[in-house]
Amino acid sequence: VRRAMHEMEHGGYIQRIAGKGTFILRTKINRQLTRMSSFTQDMQERGKRVTSQLLKFEYRLPPTHIAEFFDRAAEEKLLYIHRLRYADEMPIAINISYLKLPPGIIIGEEELTPTTSLWALLESKGVRLLETDKTIEATLANEERASLLQIPVGTPLLVVEGIAYTINHVPIEYAQVINSGERYKYSIHLER
Repeated sequence: VRRAMHEMEHGGYIQRIAGKGTFILRTKINRQLTRMSSFTQDMQERGKRVTSQLLKFEYRLPPTHIAEFFDRAAEEKLLYIHRLRYADEMPIAINISYLKLPPGIIIGEEELTPTTSLWALLESKGVRLLETDKTIEATLANEERASLLQIPVGTPLLVVEGIAYTINHVPIEYAQVINSGERYKYSIHLER
């Protein structure tokens, strides 16, 4: 029994706290990294109801390291979208996007409803995202992120940073997705 409990704790299914007891943890949402899909699409395929809370929607100057993804100077404003993403009413991810929209393409704040996928909205306007580069990094929740995700300060987080491209490798979106490590995990299948 001790060995089974140790394996369940190591697998993230339970948490043992000395002097308090053993607690069952929520099952983590597993997201595959073998294909390009939006958070909304991925959660809907799992039968989850997806909603978002729009925290910021504005044009702003990006930090220099983000402007470099677009081969632009940091003096050019990009569309900044900051959302809190929910699955079945549980906060799952903080999503930050900087968009460099093609000429003639405009997104209005009212178009990004609580149930709208940003990628689906872009596709409806003729902007098709075809490829992406991503990195995954571990960090700890600061006060702001912990408050948004309703987790304790210092909880492990997974930060996925990436750039999405349209035709001819033109960068459209820089995104940073911050997930609670207690609720979310990524998996990838590789072959040799």
